[in-house]
Amino acid sequence: MVPKNFPQSLPVDTRQGLATELLKDDTKREQLKLKMNNRYDALRLLMQQETNTGLTLVDLWDSMKRVWKESAELVLGNKRHHNQPWISQQTLDKLDERRKAKANVNQAQTRQQKKQAQQISAEVHKQVRAQVAPIRDSTWMNW
Repeated sequence: MVPKNFPQSLPVDTRQGLATELLKDDTKREQLKLKMNNRYDALRLLMQQETNTGLTLVDLWDSMKRVWKESAELVLGNKRHHNQPWISQQTLDKLDERRKAKANVNQAQTRQQKKQAQQISAEVHKQVRAQVAPIRDSTWMNW
């Protein structure tokens, strides 16, 4: 039984920044521009119907902010905070790939699927270790 005051969705950490460094990539920038244009077109229709719906200027402004934030989160994602300066964006992407491969192992239904997923996971793990080790070692040698 769910309590009455139980939140329907998880709270969002508003302090989390967006990964704005991805805007340097032309494809990501175009994706964001396209997503924003599509959403603002829908918002423009709402503004034209403002007199019929009784929306106030504050409501429209809040909906514009929400549209921008949701679009940016979908396209860019949240900023990753990491303390190790030697970890590059490619390494973080490879770590995400390894995390997904491990999840595939856990979600495998049959033995054959699990064995294939384990092989893929082991290969990705080797790639991550091969990519991280030289950078980490050179960083520690410079200290």
